[in-house]
Amino acid sequence: MAAMAAGITTWPLLVAFVLIVIVSSTGMAVSSRHPSLGLRRLGFATHGTAACLCLILAAIIGWSWLHAFRRRFLLPSGFQGEAYILHSMAGTAPEKSWWRTTYRVPADGILVTTDPALVGGQSFNDEFDYVERGGRLHEIPDAGPGTLPDTPENRNDNTRTYSYFLRSGSGSTSDGCAYELDEITIGTKAFVLSKRREIGIDAYLAQHPEFCGSRK
Repeated sequence: MAAMAAGITTWPLLVAFVLIVIVSSTGMAVSSRHPSLGLRRLGFATHGTAACLCLILAAIIGWSWLHAFRRRFLLPSGFQGEAYILHSMAGTAPEKSWWRTTYRVPADGILVTTDPALVGGQSFNDEFDYVERGGRLHEIPDAGPGTLPDTPENRNDNTRTYSYFLRSGSGSTSDGCAYELDEITIGTKAFVLSKRREIGIDAYLAQHPEFCGSRK
């Protein structure tokens, strides 16, 4: 599942796989020494089935991980706010390699790219990084699933920047300009909970009509 969504911890699943294989192997070893033929067969069937199901599930997850669409979003150092990825044939092409696609988000937080939006059900794995001085990358950790609790502690927490709430969708402006976009919130807990002013996509598209009517 980590190949399809950010903020999911994988180590419990890996530990469960290892424990199942150990227990199943031990169970088959014990069953092989049992004097009753019926119980030996039952032990082999029970533990062998558990081990096979575990290996099949591991193969499915591995396949999903290998075939996930990997995206890296590079943001200017210190950026906080809403970052938008608009998909339009009038945009710029992203950097592509055999492993992943890289998007460079400008300082205003709006990147228009020729890359098409993800189709429904397509697995993906996203990474967000600040571009520091000299080109060094500093990873922005994901806040994980769920909402950010509005507590006094969080409202005063400026210790670390996170990525929150990746959203994908489509819409149209009052002038009939259709668009598809991805949206992500970048900031500290205090920043996310503050009364900040978000970017107006309608106003942006009104100023850039070349991006209208070219949805992919």
